Amino acid sequence: MTINLLETLSKDYKTLLETGDFADIVVQVGDEPHAKAWFKAHSLVLKARSSYFRTKLATGSSNVVSFNEPNITPKLFSVLLMYIYFGTIELSQYNVPEIIYLLCGARELCLTELCDYIQDYFINRKELVKKHFFFVARASYNHFEKLSSFCNNILKEDPEAFINSQDFFTIRKNELLSFYKNHPNNIREIVLWEKLVEWGVSQFPSLTTNIATWTNDDFESLRELMDPFIQCIDFQRVSRSEFLQKVRPFKKLFDDGFYIEILEYHTFPELSDSLGVAASSSSSSTGSNHGFSSKAFHDRCDLKGPTLTLINVSKTDEIIGGFNPLNWVLDRSKGVYQRTRNSFIFSLNKMDLDKSIYSRVVDETHAIYSHIDFGPSFGARKYDLKLYGKFDDGNGNCCNKKSYSKGIRSSGESFKVKEYEVYQVIKAS
Repeated sequence: MTINLLETLSKDYKTLLETGDFADIVVQVGDEPHAKAWFKAHSLVLKARSSYFRTKLATGSSNVVSFNEPNITPKLFSVLLMYIYFGTIELSQYNVPEIIYLLCGARELCLTELCDYIQDYFINRKELVKKHFFFVARASYNHFEKLSSFCNNILKEDPEAFINSQDFFTIRKNELLSFYKNHPNNIREIVLWEKLVEWGVSQFPSLTTNIATWTNDDFESLRELMDPFIQCIDFQRVSRSEFLQKVRPFKKLFDDGFYIEILEYHTFPELSDSLGVAASSSSSSTGSNHGFSSKAFHDRCDLKGPTLTLINVSKTDEIIGGFNPLNWVLDRSKGVYQRTRNSFIFSLNKMDLDKSIYSRVVDETHAIYSHIDFGPSFGARKYDLKLYGKFDDGNGNCCNKKSYSKGIRSSGESFKVKEYEVYQVIKAS
């Protein structure tokens, strides 16, 4: 006849631990004075159940043993100690971070069966893991193979699990940047952008979700934090409506040149749709870097193939420009008109894209004008868009409707250039 008295045995061990009767060692847990705790224990039990304590107690003559595993509070150590004594644990009583800390503590104490049990606990609760995906996944990598493999499978099925995790806002900058640099292709770019903004705002407790209350200093602090991430997002894969509603309100977080490129793309999709072109990421010429003279323009832009010119007008802060599908050429004897049906000029309304102007050439014979004293210029004499001489002086720069379908400025008066950029344009493969 066999009698199962394991439950009685377990109760006896529990009583032994709770009363401290016959204890011969003390386990000290925690570093700081307010977090320190001492647990009476029995060396024979600890050595029989844990190779960690077997090693610790074999090498020391003191009856005090320290255990200072990070994040293992006296409360959590008591849970591990009870498991050592009577072999049971009720994980549902603890939150996910606490269970993860118990898993790490069990590993340190070489409690292999408990490690396997906790991993299986998570594996059987997929939605719980997805809810706290970042925290669980980060803890599992390198140490807990079963749980790590489970997290990788979740990420394959649902790439957004990482950024939808409840603990997303606790992610350190370098960890999040690594994810953004290598993010799965099937995560929507607008989701990456929205989560980045949420994460960035959460790093500054003084910021509210109402951006109307943000100061310039607030924008600058957030911009400095988010700048490395922004380059990892392909804003051309964001729809026009998403750009208008969810990206444009945060335009102060972008480098001006980069934002204008995005703005141009979403304002004039015809550029890509009808011509199949894409502006290169580096400009051929900028006023601030290479000078505002017509000579500097021709030195850097002649015979470079198709170009897109962006001009920032002083005082009004307007953005105007034009696309030349041909080479800029320099004839030192006289000016040269070039014929094309594919050029256009434009003005970008940064506040309301629907009010931006896209103007295609109608007088193809006078589409493009090149001259030694002129910068990028479009249209017949009086010119739909002309830069002249020293562009930042404003003597001769003008816009007058002549050879293109629409005027791009309400005033035909001369203007000064605050900045201009000329981008080489590359045919899409």
